Amino acid sequence: MTFSFWPVVRLVLFVLLLALPTCYWIHSSESIRDSYQVPVTLPTAAPTTSPEPARPSPDSANASAESAKPSPEVRVRMTEQNKQMIDWGVLLLGGLVALVTTTKVHKIAYCEWWYLILTPAASFIFGSVWVGVLFQRRATYLEVHQLADTSESLLSFLSLQSTAFTYSLLPLVLFAVLFLTAIILGRVNPCAP
Repeated sequence: MTFSFWPVVRLVLFVLLLALPTCYWIHSSESIRDSYQVPVTLPTAAPTTSPEPARPSPDSANASAESAKPSPEVRVRMTEQNKQMIDWGVLLLGGLVALVTTTKVHKIAYCEWWYLILTPAASFIFGSVWVGVLFQRRATYLEVHQLADTSESLLSFLSLQSTAFTYSLLPLVLFAVLFLTAIILGRVNPCAP
């Protein structure tokens, strides 16, 4: 029995292509979550001698909160875009699972290397769906508590979700173009049984 070097290389590439995009979207989503988390401060034992800072009147606080709150139409559009990207992400993820687990694979040389292209796509699709879930959680929290999104976390989540979704499309398009090129060059017969 001989040791083959190439499966190990493919496994290492698989892990790297899966881990790097995952680290990207986890880090980015956690930094957005950290931006709106309020740290809990414990009361101090000794009173401070510094004068208390002036607090704005409730009327001015309400006015600034209302001006920072996006209009209902904008929130509805953001929610629709979020839902649409989640739906497409789930559809693409299901398509990837079907593509990878199907027993009918076109015969093409080095196809085990070609399928590595799908690894970052799967990670970014999952990241897009997960960030979409975080968007929905934050939007629901803000709506239930009637709060303005002063940290613009909804927009940040939607932007990250869109970026992850776009990054997932790039490897998918590359994979499709490579197979189309192989079909045009006669290396793959799409009608083969």
